[in-house]
Amino acid sequence: MIVEGVVTGSSIDVNVIAAYDKKYDWSYDVSAYGPLVEAAPSKILAWRAAGWAGRESLQRSGMWKFSGSRRG
Repeated sequence: MIVEGVVTGSSIDVNVIAAYDKKYDWSYDVSAYGPLVEAAPSKILAWRAAGWAGRESLQRSGMWKFSGSRRG
């Protein structure tokens, strides 16, 4: 997946990191990866391929464009 857009904020807040870890079953390390960032996407490209590492064939692709603010 490729996301194009603008970073709208970042956080090193332990509560935000804990919520991210819980949602994605992950242990996010700010010292290794830097702060979590929030992005407002303008375009997303995604695809699905078959086989190990997608080497057999492209099965599906899509592109979504966003306009205006998505922030509430």
